[in-house]
Amino acid sequence: MTKKRIQISLALLISLCILIYVIYVFGWLSALLITLSFILIITDKNIQSNLNILITVIFVFMVKITLSITNSFFFTIYGADKDATGFFRNGKTIANNNIDIELINTGSNLFENYLALISRYLSDSQFSVELLSILTFIIGIKYLLKIIKHLGYNKINSMIILLFSFLPSMLVYTNITMREPYEVTLFLMSTYYFLKGYKKDSSLFNIILFILTTLLLGILHNGLLLFSIILIALFGYIKMKELGIKINTFILLPVAILIFYTLLITLELIGFSTVASNALLKGDILTYTEDFRETGGLVDARAVYGGDFSTDNILLFLISLPLLFFYYFVAPFPWQISSPVDFISILENVIRFYLFYIIYKNWKKIINKDVKIILILFLILEFIWAMGTLNWGTAARHHIVAFPLLLIVSYPFLRKITIRNDFYN
Repeated sequence: MTKKRIQISLALLISLCILIYVIYVFGWLSALLITLSFILIITDKNIQSNLNILITVIFVFMVKITLSITNSFFFTIYGADKDATGFFRNGKTIANNNIDIELINTGSNLFENYLALISRYLSDSQFSVELLSILTFIIGIKYLLKIIKHLGYNKINSMIILLFSFLPSMLVYTNITMREPYEVTLFLMSTYYFLKGYKKDSSLFNIILFILTTLLLGILHNGLLLFSIILIALFGYIKMKELGIKINTFILLPVAILIFYTLLITLELIGFSTVASNALLKGDILTYTEDFRETGGLVDARAVYGGDFSTDNILLFLISLPLLFFYYFVAPFPWQISSPVDFISILENVIRFYLFYIIYKNWKKIINKDVKIILILFLILEFIWAMGTLNWGTAARHHIVAFPLLLIVSYPFLRKITIRNDFYN
C-alpha cells in the first residue's frame, strides 16, 4: 500500500466515524444535509478552482453549523426568537395535529406548511431545519460565484464571500428557520438566469429556469410577488429588444400593464394569491400599502422609524416616496438608538453607503449592460421593500436579499483585480 492510499483510507475512515457520530447525535436527516452541503462545496468548480475560496467557504459552513448547534441545543441566539420560533412552532403544530398541509400558498403560510411537511415526513428537529437553511445558503454562494464568473472576472477573491456571509444580519437570518436564506438564494438564481436568458442566443432552458426561480421567489413574500411580476415583465422587454423586435413607445406601457396583470391573474387562478396581489387586482395597492404601514410596525414598536406614505394627493405621494427610501436606508438615526443591537444596523448602513459611494465614484467605468441590469434589479427590489417597511429591524432582514447584488457591482473597485475590458473601463 502506497503512502497516498493509506492517507486516503484514513481520511475515509475518519469521515465515516464522524458521519456515524453525527447520525447518532443529530439524526439521519442532519447527517445527510451536512454531507450534501460538504459535497456541494468540494464539487463546485468555482469554489474548488481556488484553494483560498474553498477554505473560506468551508470556514463559513463551519461557523454556520456552530451557530446552529448553539441555537438548537444551548441557547437562542439573537434574532432567532419571535418570527423564527413562531414559524417552527406553527409548522410543528400543523404536522402533529393532522392538519392538511397546503403548499399551494404564499408568504408565511407557505413557509409554515413547508416546515410542516419536513416535520411530518422527515424530521421535527430544529437543528435539521436550520441545516436546510444553511444548505440553501451554500447554494446561494454557488450562484454568487456563478454571477461573478458570468460578468467576466478573471480572478475571484475570497473577500467577496466573507463580506457576503458575515454581514451580521446575513449571518444570523440565513442560519435559522426564516425565509431569508431561500429569498437570498432564489434572488441570486433568478438574477443569474435573467442575465443568461435575455441574451439573443440563450437556450429555452435558461428562460424556463429564470421564470421558475422568479415565481418561487415571488410566492415567499407579498413584496417579492410584486417584484417577481415586475422582473418577468422587465425580462420580456429586454429580451424583445435583444431579439431586435421594435417596440413603439406609445404602446409599450399598455402592453407592459397587460402582461403584468395577465401574470397576476394567472397566479391568482392557480392559487398563489396574497392580500397584496388582491389589492393590485382591485386597484387599491396604494391604500393597502398605506394601511399596512400604519399597522405593520406594531410588532417591533421600539424600532419604528416612521415615514408617512401619503395617497391623499399626487404631490404628497411623490414627496413621500424618496423620503421612505431615505428612511429605509438610513434608520436608525442617532437619536433613535435605544439598544446596543442598533449599532449593528448602523454598521450595516455604513457598509451599504460605502458600497454606494464606490459605485458612484466609478460609475463612468461601468460600461457593461449586465452590470447595469444588476444594479437596476437591486434598486427595484429595495424600492418595493421601502414602501412596505417602517422599522429598521425588518429593514435589516429585507436589505440582505438584495445586498449580494450591491456587493457584486462594487466589488471590482474594492480590490484591484483583473477583469475583462468589455465589462469595465
